[in-house]
Amino acid sequence: MQIGEPLLMEPLYFSYVWGAPNQKSWIASRFGRQIPPEVEPVAESWEIVALDRTLTNRILNYPRSQATLFEVLERDPEAILGILDQSKRFPFIVKYLEIFDRLSVQVHPDDATAERLGFGPFGKSEAWLILEATPEARIWAGFAREVSRPIVEDAIKSGEVVTLLREHIPHPGDFYHFPAGTIHAAQGRLLVAEVQEASQLTFRIFDWNRTGKDGQPRPLHVAEALESIAYRGEFVEPVNVFTELRNSPDQRLVRFRRFAVRHRQIAFPLTIPLEGQYSVICLLQGRLKVTVPSCELDVQAGQTFLIPATIPSVTFSPGGGPVPSLLEIRPK
Repeated sequence: MQIGEPLLMEPLYFSYVWGAPNQKSWIASRFGRQIPPEVEPVAESWEIVALDRTLTNRILNYPRSQATLFEVLERDPEAILGILDQSKRFPFIVKYLEIFDRLSVQVHPDDATAERLGFGPFGKSEAWLILEATPEARIWAGFAREVSRPIVEDAIKSGEVVTLLREHIPHPGDFYHFPAGTIHAAQGRLLVAEVQEASQLTFRIFDWNRTGKDGQPRPLHVAEALESIAYRGEFVEPVNVFTELRNSPDQRLVRFRRFAVRHRQIAFPLTIPLEGQYSVICLLQGRLKVTVPSCELDVQAGQTFLIPATIPSVTFSPGGGPVPSLLEIRPK
């Protein structure tokens, strides 16, 4: 199957207790979106995902109406991922997180731990790019000092696990990488672009003594978390991509096992050869003109699209207004 144009994704929205009221949503105001009224409060917008037939995006501009990314991958994975990708599984998820309340203290397992605990072979690492943050916002990530499992276990039992974590004051442009096993949490108003490996495994350690939308405490997964935590993990230290742009408009932010994440600013036309590989673009700011051999698209801030491996090259050009800023995710 020959797919000759970039594929625009329709987001999936999810509501959790820590999300933002729809009338105050940064996802809505920054990107000019209408959040479905049944998603209240809005917590996550999944921009590209293909986990299964349910958790996948509808493709807005595919010739067959209602086609999803998962279905197209099932039918012809090479047309999307290229012949070099033998897994036939879409390797990541991109989300916007709308944090209005406290995000639980949590950890994600690595692949080996997920398998050993009976959850299948896929754990996850993830990365956050801060798009908006209020002054009172905080992120806790990794340990502030050397710890052991007994120290962490005692802190969890006493409800003081946050005191072990390193506290960060986030600013727009800060980029955080959380390898699997990194405890993290957040509070205050934040809009985050998250890129994560394709897994849903999250082990909740502490939920701030609150109740869920049903009035009951949300489940904790302390035993699984204690098996998953990287007790000797590296310190988490953010870099600010906006500051780094003074040196280069093209930055590779992080490499995962099967893909890499870049941040680009498109002040001038840029042609990128794809060499038989796919590329996913999340437009964070501005308008972007996307030109491939068979067509041209005008993309708005907040849209995410996939350039299939069947397309040999792509040219990005500014589309007017603020200089376009984007995340690009490609096989490494």
